[in-house]
Amino acid sequence: MIAVSDIRGFKFINEMYGKESADDILINIADHLREFMPDDCIYGRLGGDRFGIMVKKDKMNNSFIDNIFMLHGNYDTISDSHIIQHVGIYSVDNRKIPVSVMYDRAVLAIGRVKDDYENRVGVYDEEMRKNQIWAQEITIEADIAIKNNEFIPFLQAQFDSNGHMTGAEVLIRWNRRGEGILSPDRFIQIFERNSLIFRIDRYMWEKTCQILKSWESTNLSDIYLSVNISGKDFYFADLYEEFTGLVDKYKLNPAKLRLEITETVVLEDIDEKISIINRLRNAGFIIEMDDFGSGYSSLNVLKDLPLDVLKIDMLFLSKTKDIHKKKIIINSIISLAKNLNLTIICEGVEDKDQVQYLKKIGCDFFQGYYFAKPISLDNFNEFAIKNLSS
Repeated sequence: MIAVSDIRGFKFINEMYGKESADDILINIADHLREFMPDDCIYGRLGGDRFGIMVKKDKMNNSFIDNIFMLHGNYDTISDSHIIQHVGIYSVDNRKIPVSVMYDRAVLAIGRVKDDYENRVGVYDEEMRKNQIWAQEITIEADIAIKNNEFIPFLQAQFDSNGHMTGAEVLIRWNRRGEGILSPDRFIQIFERNSLIFRIDRYMWEKTCQILKSWESTNLSDIYLSVNISGKDFYFADLYEEFTGLVDKYKLNPAKLRLEITETVVLEDIDEKISIINRLRNAGFIIEMDDFGSGYSSLNVLKDLPLDVLKIDMLFLSKTKDIHKKKIIINSIISLAKNLNLTIICEGVEDKDQVQYLKKIGCDFFQGYYFAKPISLDNFNEFAIKNLSS
């Protein structure tokens, strides 16, 4: 069996305590392996903060892993209280597989427990193998799918406090050959990991502009559409050139093409991203922060980021048992946004009681299944025309 260890947040430890302290941690781990690994095993540092071992199956049990990787041990360093190691395990069932692939599978297993504070050991299994094959398949297919227009826009309508439809968020679906419509949770995270997301996003931005152009001489000409921007998009393109180029190409009012970002997108290189966002706002685009409250640095980002719209995700509070606290938090967020002159959209709205309460405390716009589900463009056109004429 192969086991690979990974230190949670090692880059942060390096920056916080310095390279010397970080190196001490690695030296202590290496010394510990030398002392406790059996003679008939292979072990070593694989690079960075990763160590690997190969042992016979009869030795690999919870007690052995706990001891070898000090999952509950002490590193005797300035930052030992911050050290958490995660371990991925791969059971060698086919010796013809390259050792590098075995190693990759053990590393992949770490992903299962990377954000888990209770479980520190992940095991590669058949489910992970299927997921890996799926990721490889759709990665190969992505460019062909773009060429064949298999990625299609679904639109979820947004409404004002009077129940009038004002716009919609553009969401992606994949009409995959032989399988039908796939929801984004089947492929988006994979495309984000392998950096294909920019090509997919750029394709959807253009499709959105084409929709807006087709509405210009219809009853839907006043409707805006919001598109999503992922973190990778900032690194793979000049977003100012991309979006100004699109509205120039289709001769659109930039305010009709709203740009959604999440708070996690701007946590890194924030000054550079603020500069890009300011240029887009100056060009007439409306900037929305999506999923506000679902991350860790909302207030700090809100302080620095130039925004027009705040989208509050009702789902991040939906499972709480303390309704009183929930209402206090939502009230505070909306009051804060109002004081910052931000327009508020509450998404994930699912029932009449939520709507009435949110109206009472000052929410401006609503999005959720209570009003409309995400639907195809043809269905949306029909739905929107009915709504606007009623």
